[in-house]
Amino acid sequence: METTRKKLRRARGDVIYDTVIFIILTFLFLIVAYPLYFVIISSFSDPIEVSAGKVVLTPVGFTLDGYKEVFKTKTVVRGFINSLIITIMGTSINLLVTIPTSYALSRPDFTLKRPITLFYILTMFVGGGMMPTYVVVRNTGLLNTWWALVLPGCLGVYNMIVARTFFKTNIPLELMEAAKLDGCGNTKFFIYVVLPLSGAITAILCLYYGVGHWNSYFSALIYIQKRELWPLQLELRNI
Repeated sequence: METTRKKLRRARGDVIYDTVIFIILTFLFLIVAYPLYFVIISSFSDPIEVSAGKVVLTPVGFTLDGYKEVFKTKTVVRGFINSLIITIMGTSINLLVTIPTSYALSRPDFTLKRPITLFYILTMFVGGGMMPTYVVVRNTGLLNTWWALVLPGCLGVYNMIVARTFFKTNIPLELMEAAKLDGCGNTKFFIYVVLPLSGAITAILCLYYGVGHWNSYFSALIYIQKRELWPLQLELRNI
């Protein structure tokens, strides 16, 4: 009987704990989500009502004039498409470079992993500088191309460290040894074993890199002079 009472007390404690956590997380979600929701409902509201502070939960003075004005300008639509292409292209290149690099540096049997890792980390503290980077981009013929926006930053060191830590903790060496006994080489092991187990870190890297490319502004301002190649951020700057 006493054991049953302890289980009931523990169950009640779990319910209270889960309830408190749910309330806290819901409150934090509302704090984060409301600004985005406010932007959306404001875009459908009368600007005068928005300025007067009357828009809180629902649109006031519903109108589509803002969207009509934006899409009336073809350059905005073109900039949106350009940003979408740059984001997809840049994120794909980032993943192609970051994931193999991170996995190689996570392997304990890779003899050069320490000096290569230190070299990458050094670039986080000592950058090449804007002018040297511009000269390299110009001399390689990347000016006024989207490649200038994605190739110089094809590997994010912080993201590489995050991915390397994931591989070190989630891909045990014993798994590689077992695969070798079955005749699986390093390349096959990476493609058929490591990649299918890396869905979580791949999604995180896609988010980090994708948001970075979408919000990128300064690189396009420096390297892109042709307006037909401008991303959305530069087009919005000129509205």
